[in-house]
Amino acid sequence: MQELWLLFCGWDDPVPEPIKSRWEIYHQELVKTSEHHVNRCAFLPSSVIQLHTFADASQAAYGACTYARCEDDQGKVRIQLLASTSRVAPLKRITIARLELCAAVLVSHLHARIKKTIDVNVSAPYFWSDSAVTLQWLRSPPNVWPTFVANRVSEIQQYTNGCQWKHVPGAENPADLVSRGMSVDEFLQSDLWSCAPGWLSLSPQDWPIFIPPGVPAEELELKTTVALTQAVPTVHPWFLRWSSYSRLLHVIGYCMRFVTNTRSKARTQPSPSPIPVDQ
Repeated sequence: MQELWLLFCGWDDPVPEPIKSRWEIYHQELVKTSEHHVNRCAFLPSSVIQLHTFADASQAAYGACTYARCEDDQGKVRIQLLASTSRVAPLKRITIARLELCAAVLVSHLHARIKKTIDVNVSAPYFWSDSAVTLQWLRSPPNVWPTFVANRVSEIQQYTNGCQWKHVPGAENPADLVSRGMSVDEFLQSDLWSCAPGWLSLSPQDWPIFIPPGVPAEELELKTTVALTQAVPTVHPWFLRWSSYSRLLHVIGYCMRFVTNTRSKARTQPSPSPIPVDQ
């Protein structure tokens, strides 16, 4: 749809052949989705429930997906996909970092809707992103960022107040499959999509700790502070005494000539004769 919009195609115009063939392949693959089955029982009885929501973005789209992690008193763990959502990236190109931030907004909204709908006690919500820039933005107050970032950071912090945001590599982020898309065959065979990363079924203390890479200062888009200063010029009293610049030049010229003539006269006059002293 993005490509057709950029081509300015009319409603009755035939679509270009490359797009047509891609659509036909997709249409034929849709039949295979009947092979996909979802476990209707999402939660284990008498279990501790955690919600894990992942975010990701690309130049094509950004999305989010939420998994329920249930662990009963016997140590049995079940990971179940609860919901996912996506948005097509805007036609006006923005940076990947900002798209990742939009995905984080989508994550916060999705989590709020799920928590309101399922009406069960959630022990701990976790939020995951593979964007080091987004995580850095969320660790600071909104007022230090430019308007676009500040508005979204404020909204995310409002919805996820007190929750943990963690880093996850892109290869282990199931939301990456939402933002980049996948074929029906990949959808049916993907363990990452159906069960989330394998380590999520382990005990929380055994989860790997992913340290996000360092973020260059220019990528953080720190708000630029502009300070206006006014220099007050020092005015010589002579300029206040004479309103005309040419008149001031004449006065200074007369003064300089007077000083020059006085010095010349002092050099040309003979020295006075000494006064005799009576014996």
